[in-house]
Amino acid sequence: LSVAFVAFSITKSRWIAIISAILTGVIVIFPTYMLGWGRYSQLLGLGFLAVLLGCIWNWVEDTFPIGESCIIGILAAGLAFTHYRVVFMAVVGILLIFFYTHFTVVKRNIKKWLIGCFYAFLVAGFYGSSWLIHYAQSRVIGSSIFLQKSNALFFSISFSS
Repeated sequence: LSVAFVAFSITKSRWIAIISAILTGVIVIFPTYMLGWGRYSQLLGLGFLAVLLGCIWNWVEDTFPIGESCIIGILAAGLAFTHYRVVFMAVVGILLIFFYTHFTVVKRNIKKWLIGCFYAFLVAGFYGSSWLIHYAQSRVIGSSIFLQKSNALFFSISFSS
């Protein structure tokens, strides 16, 4: 469904959205291949990626409303938590969207674009800050953060102590 959303966002055609969802869900074997291969986090990230790119496309077309900037920030933070390869794909996709729309939309509304980007980065930074703090601390320590001592219950599926 995320592929249908991004296809509809770009083309504004429901038929193309339906066809793209059918092609992705039935004919294309790549997502199924990823499930069999054990790349669940990357597959989840690809689902987030399509939604993020569709939201960014709508954000550019709606001339950068602040509310959509916050949604984009939340999606970007969620994408950063799923898989690092998908983050690189997202950067390329976002750059392609902005290069494509630069001369038509972004150039005329540069101030609104900068304010919207600021809010998106602010929200993404807020939601991603907990992970970034742990990452920075682990870089200083040289190993992962010690949260608590694990015992036998840590490896058990029971919830009683």
